[in-house]
Amino acid sequence: MEFRRLGRSGLSVSEISYGNWLTHGSQVEEEQAHACIKAALDAGITTFDTAEVSS
Repeated sequence: MEFRRLGRSGLSVSEISYGNWLTHGSQVEEEQAHACIKAALDAGITTFDTAEVSS
């Protein structure tokens, strides 16, 4: 996984983000949602987008 610095904060975040607003909640069973998040973390993803809308 490639990472980038987040401004001057010193934080390093994954270039790939996991967006889960549409796939979790009432759309996917809780056990499946946990498996998806675990797979993302195992792949090195550290950026999660849970926003309900994008502008």
